[in-house]
Amino acid sequence: MPTTKLPQPLNSMCEEVSFPRSEHKTLLLDYTKGLAISHFKSLSSIGRKTGHSQSSLSRMLSNTRVTTEKLTGSRLNFIQNFLSNNGLESKYIILDETVIERYGSKIENLGKYYSSTAEKVINSISLISSVLYVKNGLFFPLITKERTKGDFTGQLISILECLKLNNNIILVDGAIMCSRIFTKVVNSASTIIGRLRTNLKVVIDGKGFLHSKLKRKTKGITSFIAKVPSYQAKVKIVIDNNSQETRIILCSDTNMTEYEILDHYSKRETVEEYFKQTKGLLGLKTQVYSQRSTEKHAELVALYFTAMMIARYYLNVKDQVGFREFVEQQVELHYLDKALFAVFSMLVHNPKAFFSSLSGFI
Repeated sequence: MPTTKLPQPLNSMCEEVSFPRSEHKTLLLDYTKGLAISHFKSLSSIGRKTGHSQSSLSRMLSNTRVTTEKLTGSRLNFIQNFLSNNGLESKYIILDETVIERYGSKIENLGKYYSSTAEKVINSISLISSVLYVKNGLFFPLITKERTKGDFTGQLISILECLKLNNNIILVDGAIMCSRIFTKVVNSASTIIGRLRTNLKVVIDGKGFLHSKLKRKTKGITSFIAKVPSYQAKVKIVIDNNSQETRIILCSDTNMTEYEILDHYSKRETVEEYFKQTKGLLGLKTQVYSQRSTEKHAELVALYFTAMMIARYYLNVKDQVGFREFVEQQVELHYLDKALFAVFSMLVHNPKAFFSSLSGFI
């Protein structure tokens, strides 16, 4: 049954995961809820709000018996069933990365990455994420991995392989677009649309040009078919000279119009919204150290966000609220439940025994 209450989808998304003991599931779900209700998103603060020790939360994040891959797989199957049951299409997949500023000698995969927010290179870890855009106001995180010091493009391709592309539209920015990503998407019977760097060379009617020169010779919105030697393919390129900036966008489907390409590419902004909301509301930036703990923490953030998206989807139009307002409502409900249970406990000496006695009449 559709529900606007978070506990039901949170539980349902973990149905395919085998927990060694029921307490392990309780701890994991309490941590997930604690991401929203805790003002400070540290392990100690989440522990105080949920009644668990910091060490037990830390062990849960690093535990190998319940892996991040199993949690993600169960959640993705739940999303697919949700889409099928509601006649929704899973068409757009956005691939991007975000950096989280960190300092310390014990942090795994710590490096120097460019931050578009700070507009400079900072000490940080980098998270590679994929997001599914369904329609305006409805999108879901898919897979998140921590960037290692190895093959960055190879990590991106491994995420695409896990997603099993089929007739999707993949949206990327200039930092991710490259020949290997292009080839992987096209060979998966999908379309890729992404920004290009101005130093890339293209061939038009047998003549080679740098994008930087083409940009200076165009006004408004211009498109053309060109061959990109490094991609070994013909593509459609759209140059969009707007008031803020000039964007050069590539599309592997040469039959699309320039306005279709720009409309598709506009969906890429959704991933920025995901990063903004999860960093600000759900503690994506929580201080954990190992790659294993970071990736499981990111998955539990995605778990809560997915449940929130589904709960908001079933709300009446008049009850629709923004992300922040929705989380604030969940915090209020949490404290109301605690207050009611405290009052009930004062009236009934043993609440658990009381409810157990009622089970025979239900």
